[in-house]
Amino acid sequence: TFLEMTGSNTESSRVMGLYGKMKLLTDDTSISFGADEDVELTHITDKGLKLQSGHADGTSLQISNTASDGDARVEFMLGGSTTWSVGVEDGDSDKFVIEKGSGSLGTSPVFEIENNGNATFSNDVTIEGNLSLGNVPTWNQNTTGSAASLTTARTIGGVSFNGTANINLPGVNVTGNQDTTGN
Repeated sequence: TFLEMTGSNTESSRVMGLYGKMKLLTDDTSISFGADEDVELTHITDKGLKLQSGHADGTSLQISNTASDGDARVEFMLGGSTTWSVGVEDGDSDKFVIEKGSGSLGTSPVFEIENNGNATFSNDVTIEGNLSLGNVPTWNQNTTGSAASLTTARTIGGVSFNGTANINLPGVNVTGNQDTTGN
């Protein structure tokens, strides 16, 4: 037996079991789901699959790991090897992770978003074009008070300067002769 149907003649109790492979042997074939066939999985000739729905709430593809431990993930493969993995890391505060290669998520993360929204890039980030920063902290913007003094005073034109007061330079802002020969 390759195909087995069980249950009564009501929608909620019908079960179909398939043993072996199911093949849809025509390009652009689709499988519809739901009582009104509102979700459709379609074969795209020589390219892959398309999931589509016309529901007002949008189209959703859920990847759920129901085990007590383990990552819900999608792996992107080229030439039979996983080059990138994306998913939710179950072992470390349920972070969303983009990772180079395969293996447990979080082993070699390139980008992580924690469940509180904080994001971390693990490598250099190159931005081409404009960068817009939303809420940037202002830190200490008090410029009306007095400046702190320099740890080590410096000499400018032969006059000691520590940053706490103006200095007078002969020949510049007071009467006198300022040596500008560099000697």
